[in-house]
This record gives sequence, C-alpha cells and structure tokens, in this order.
Amino acid sequence: MAAALSSNAAWLQSAISELLISPYIHFRAPAAIGIRLGPGPIDVFSTRFNNDFTPNRVDREELKQRLLGLQQHYSPDTVTFETPATGTSSDHNEVHVTFTGLSKETGPYKVAIDANVKETSGTRKISSINMEGNPELFRKKASSEKIEL
Repeated sequence: MAAALSSNAAWLQSAISELLISPYIHFRAPAAIGIRLGPGPIDVFSTRFNNDFTPNRVDREELKQRLLGLQQHYSPDTVTFETPATGTSSDHNEVHVTFTGLSKETGPYKVAIDANVKETSGTRKISSINMEGNPELFRKKASSEKIEL
C-alpha cells in the first residue's frame, strides 16, 4: 500500500507539473461561418487536462480556470514539491502533495493539493481534487501571453 501511495503521489506531482507548464491556446470562433482552415495548433493544456481528470467531474470548467490562474504563477525553475510520509492516509487512492514556488507577481507561495487518484482502463486519472493556497493564485488574469487563434 505504501508503494501505491508513493507511486500515486509521484504521478500526481508529475501530472500537475506537466499540466501547469503546458501551453493553453484559446480558439476564437472562425470568421466565416462553418469554414475552418486545416488543423490548427494543439491546445496541450486542455488535452492534458482532459487526459488527467475523469470526465464525470462536476465543476470541470471552474477547475480548469483555477488551474489556468495557477499556471500564470507557476515556474518549474522555482517550484519545490513535498510529499507527506507514506502511510498518512488509510485510502491508497487519496494523495496529498504540496509545492512552494516564487511568483513574479505575488512573491513566495505555497499550494496544497489533496486528490483522489484512480486507475481507469489502465490509466491513472484524478477523480477529485482540492487545491488550497492564496486565492489570488487561482484567479485567471487577462494576459498578453495567451495565444488566441
């Protein structure tokens, strides 16, 4: 059971980190009705989000917006992940990870994540998640760096 917990914690840490460094591309409605010119760039953030979270998540859009807000502060160069000692949870699907980082806008920050990781069709997915930290971290701001097509 301890191996499953540490394995799930390592997977959650990797999944969150990969998600937060993934580019988010917002597609505007095409100018001409019904015309789309070939395949466009891939929205890696949304693809990873859809792959890492179970589809029955009730507040998926709110969660996505909170993660996009956190993405604006996240830098893999300044983040340090911490995981609790194994055996702190009776359910091996419940995972807790914490990370600290340094935001250009808000300075030092800490985020605690409690998640339930389940295996679905041979793939790990997050079925529920709770993120705690400074509320400013989770607010998506208008950004000139957002790519719109």
